[in-house]
Order: sequence, then C-alpha cells, then structure tokens
Amino acid sequence: MVKDKMGAAAAPALKGDPAGKYTLNGWGQTEADFAFFDLAQDKVELKSDGWRTEKIADNPNVYEWWYFDIHNHDGTIVTGFLSTVTTLGRVPRFGTPQAMSRLDVNRNNMQSNAVETFPMDQFSSAGNSCDVRSGGLTMRGDFTELQIRGKVRDHEIDVVFRQTATPLRAGNGYVFLGSTDIFQGWFNAFPSAKATGHVIIGGETIEIDGVGYHDHNYGNVPIAEGYRGWFWARPSFDRYTTIALECQNGERVGGGSVPVLWVYDKETKKELVRATTLDDMTITFGSMV
Repeated sequence: MVKDKMGAAAAPALKGDPAGKYTLNGWGQTEADFAFFDLAQDKVELKSDGWRTEKIADNPNVYEWWYFDIHNHDGTIVTGFLSTVTTLGRVPRFGTPQAMSRLDVNRNNMQSNAVETFPMDQFSSAGNSCDVRSGGLTMRGDFTELQIRGKVRDHEIDVVFRQTATPLRAGNGYVFLGSTDIFQGWFNAFPSAKATGHVIIGGETIEIDGVGYHDHNYGNVPIAEGYRGWFWARPSFDRYTTIALECQNGERVGGGSVPVLWVYDKETKKELVRATTLDDMTITFGSMV
C-alpha cells in the first residue's frame, strides 16, 4: 500500500495505456476498444443489451441496470428498472448480493413508488439479448419490440415498446477511466418507441398510449468514484428524437468530459446529428432554466 506524506493510503497509480491502443476517458473508438469487449465495429449487436457484466458480477464494485420510462398521452409518467444491485452502483456492494426491481408512477402530480429487493437466485439475464428478470418484473425483446411485464408490490405493468428510432451506441458503449482496469458503460436500445398497454396501481388501471425509452448502464467502479456528475436529457417532439448526455469523469481517473448529442428524424429514418467528443461540439455551463 502506498501512503502519502500524511500517512494516509493513497490511490494506486493508474496503468494508463502507454501503447496508445485504447481510448481513455472517452467513448471507445479504436479496433482494440471494440475487441476488448468482443463487440463488432460495423454493427450494433443485440448482446449490447444483454448482461454485460455477468463474468465479473461477483466483484463488489460491479453494477448493471436496465432502465425504462414512459411519457403517456394523459401526462402520466412511468419509470422503472431492473438491477443486479440495490444501490445502482453509487457505492460498492456490501453484505449479501441482492437484485432489485422498481416501478414508479407520477399521475396528476401524485407520486407512487414500488421497490423490491431479491436474492440473486431470483435474478436472471441472457448475455446475448435483453431477456432480464428481477423478482416479478421482466424485460424481453430485440431492437424492434420490447415487452415489459410483471409486478412490483401493488404496481403491475404490461406494456410493449415498438421502436420508432434506432439503437444508439456511442463508440463501443464503454469508457475506460484512466486505464483499461476500470470502465463505465451506457447503451441506448430504444431512444424512442411507441408504448402501448396498461399499468395497474393499487387496483386502478391506467391505459398506456405514449412514448417509451429504454437504456442500459453498467460498470466495474462505483459511480461516485468514476464520475463527478452528469447531465442527461431526451426530448422527443414531432418527428425528432434527441439525446443529450454529458458525463464528467472524476479527477482521480484523469478527468475530462464524455458527451453525446444525437438527433434522429423518425420520418426519414435518418440520423441527423451524432457528436460524441468535444472535437464535435462545445459545452457551456450556466444556470439551469
């Protein structure tokens, strides 16, 4: 253990990438970046939405979750996720490993939350596609259609997403933080979808006919250690779907910014803007309005 002048344990030195094969502190772009995670460069594969951390899931720093939300025609907002950890990776896992499912509904400015945790033997996921179960909640599908079904306490959902955009993978979907030892990842399987079905809250049925979204997060370092913070927005309006993302890497891993600005035209089915480095855009920080 290395100690600083005050006698406190210092963070280990980062290995970096002396050979320059890999992209550090930005979306993986090189052939080596893709090969490291066994991903194709020329196409987005279904396994990007599968269990990406299965082989290292026993590491207490590893986390992964599959998130979705729905903006319904009547103003109701539904959000939910399935996760291999209960803290969403904010801190290292401790105690007996547990999985989690969550389903939240905001209707008429009234918030209703349902959360359950489960032993890991009640979690399962495919590695080659999105086929995830955590307790009584499941997400299954490909890049065309996604089924979200099940129950979290007294909240039930039976909804189908039908893709209206195209999957978004920035680079290889991974960011090496300072070295190839640690990474964070993000993959956007459904930037925009037609969402239909129903949600039941405490016995009351809400018919769903709205806009859906699903993305996927994973990493092998606690989020609080890897990032200083992030901004994320996904406005969809008329024929356009947009994604704005800016992650600020922690100083101990080398700092820097990991951005995404993406615009897709749902009528022409064309990607209009894809900016994933600061060579492609300028970010200005100011007061949020």
